Amino acid sequence: MATPTQKAIRTVRRLMCDAADGLPASIAMMRSSPEEAEAAIEERQLGTLQAPSELHDKTGKTAYPAYQVYVERVRNKMTEKFRRFSGTVEVVVEVRMSQDRLEGLTERVQFFADAVTDVVERNRGCVEEGVYLPGTYEVSFEPVKKGGLNVMQTARVKCELEVSRG
Repeated sequence: MATPTQKAIRTVRRLMCDAADGLPASIAMMRSSPEEAEAAIEERQLGTLQAPSELHDKTGKTAYPAYQVYVERVRNKMTEKFRRFSGTVEVVVEVRMSQDRLEGLTERVQFFADAVTDVVERNRGCVEEGVYLPGTYEVSFEPVKKGGLNVMQTARVKCELEVSRG
């Protein structure tokens, strides 16, 4: 049986990878022309590791934009009787963008963060048995720093899932 943490990560990762309602669909919808739409998200672009970008860069297998899905906080509120767990799981989708020039970097990070929020907005409701996505989120942007292909910027999209487990 999956723990609430594993269930939340698996659910959000599945939502992001979904070809019909996930990141590829959001990116294609938000582009000004169809030929600008990017291909499906590669497996190496969507990870589940909460680690600084410096460690990801050392592996040498990072493709940008890179998305990391991880849990930041779990709260068992015991709101449902007779459940072992009924509470909230805060999931973060971290968007990392890197390029060799500063020009346009922030705009690209904002674009991909907006694509993540679009996925959250469009998939509001019951997304899996025992997992409910209210559709609320919080976005924070870090300043540009050295890393990746020369310079890098990160956006963090945090959303809360309501999870229950018998």
